[in-house]
Amino acid sequence: MLDIKDLSVHFGSLIAVNTLNMKVSENTIHSLIGPNGAGKTTVFNAIYNFVPYTGDILFKEKSLKHVPTHGLSQMGISRTFQNLSLFYSMTVEHNIALGLHPTAKSNIFKDISGVNIYSQKGIKEKIKSVAELVGLTQLLNAYPLFLPYGTQKLVELARALVNDPQLLLLDEPAAGLNSAEKDYFKKILLEVKKRGITILLVEHDMGVVMDISDLITVMNFGEKIAEGTPEEVSENPEVIQAYLGVE
Repeated sequence: MLDIKDLSVHFGSLIAVNTLNMKVSENTIHSLIGPNGAGKTTVFNAIYNFVPYTGDILFKEKSLKHVPTHGLSQMGISRTFQNLSLFYSMTVEHNIALGLHPTAKSNIFKDISGVNIYSQKGIKEKIKSVAELVGLTQLLNAYPLFLPYGTQKLVELARALVNDPQLLLLDEPAAGLNSAEKDYFKKILLEVKKRGITILLVEHDMGVVMDISDLITVMNFGEKIAEGTPEEVSENPEVIQAYLGVE
């Protein structure tokens, strides 16, 4: 589904990603892990054309190199960010609805006349469905500002899911969650996969990664050092050295 070919990202003399090759297969949870500064989030930013790069990134055999951000949503790619990016003056329902904006059927005349395209029946049903999936049905009229951090994370996940993506990019979704919240998040991600959505996950919590991943790619200093199943990666000497160091 996603094919990263010889991806390199340079910031002046700093090499953030160096000739990375990685394939994400359809209907899998593929985790991209590594120590801080390994280049993981830079890979996400390259997919979204937030940073210049060499090499190529293909989604269903189509290059993403010159596709704008809204175009990625229209193609079926969605993402979350390391830091929460919610609108606290808007309700949970309206925050989720924003995930539909890139594909919403609006025009300048509707915008000028103040037509609320998000009030349409089909859109309302989509929001209700994804809220039910992540457990937010009773909170659609609440404001994220007054919700626990873990629940705010679910709002952001729902917003990424509401547009029915084929590929979901999650950047450290378990960061800041307690043990119970992480267990709940894992259950949701496995349910998302059951619904035919492929997930590319960047995550530091190895418990989460090892429990739900089909395949893991490990980066260190911008380069891929290992790839395989959770069992294979956990026993790889290079991975152990990257995370734990050697005497």
